[in-house]
Amino acid sequence: MLVISRKVGQSINLTGDIKITVVQSQSGAPYQPGHIRIGIEAPRDIKILREELNEVQNGSIIDGVLNAAEESEGVF
Repeated sequence: MLVISRKVGQSINLTGDIKITVVQSQSGAPYQPGHIRIGIEAPRDIKILREELNEVQNGSIIDGVLNAAEESEGVF
């Protein structure tokens, strides 16, 4: 696993056509983890799932999420 630091507005490029950008950073209490929001730009044929959705066994749930994402242009 590659671990790197990025600031808000900075990006990481993967294979030239996938770009991950840190959109927002929210720090937690001292010594507690915060939250970040990331934006992902990728070709439409690349499926992007949060890890918890990837682990779901029921394919119909995943299909529904993907269909909803396509209707909202991939923002969820």
